[in-house]
Amino acid sequence: MSTREKLLATALSVFSERGTDGGSMREIARRAGVNVATAYHHFGSKRALFLAIFRELGFLDAPIDVAASSFEGLTPRQRLEAIFVGAWAFMGTGADVVRLMVLEATKGDDEARAVFREWRRQGDDYIERVLVRAGLAQATNVHQRAWLVRQTIWGTFVEALMYGTLDAEELRDKARTAAEALTSGVW
Repeated sequence: MSTREKLLATALSVFSERGTDGGSMREIARRAGVNVATAYHHFGSKRALFLAIFRELGFLDAPIDVAASSFEGLTPRQRLEAIFVGAWAFMGTGADVVRLMVLEATKGDDEARAVFREWRRQGDDYIERVLVRAGLAQATNVHQRAWLVRQTIWGTFVEALMYGTLDAEELRDKARTAAEALTSGVW
């Protein structure tokens, strides 16, 4: 692991424990096993380090795509269920980043909110593409359906973070329930 990667991982840990206000560059450097000058050399400031967490450890510009063929032979409900499970699995790989983003954005941090808005824009684009590829939406209704799917993905994931229930089986059950509710005469 490079020094930069070590600093990012350590900062994520410290900020997750204490928030950005409670974590210092000195503590991050100490935990990462480097001197504080090295931390400043790599990032310049605590704010730059905070933003680098989202860009380098988070989901911004993450190359995710789903082929239409992955939905062959599935009912609309099963397709939607697969979308939920896939989204939650992906988000689960960065649960600490999501937790930090929510914490800082709800505290009113404008930069965290800007990162969140960019992440949401990318997520909306992704969900719209996946719904069209899955045959669950057309150009005339994709925005409304993507909004419902995003709200379900986001709300369920944040709830799972809050209650510590990121269990894969439980999330699959929630995916089944949500997909059934959304496809009962709606799709």
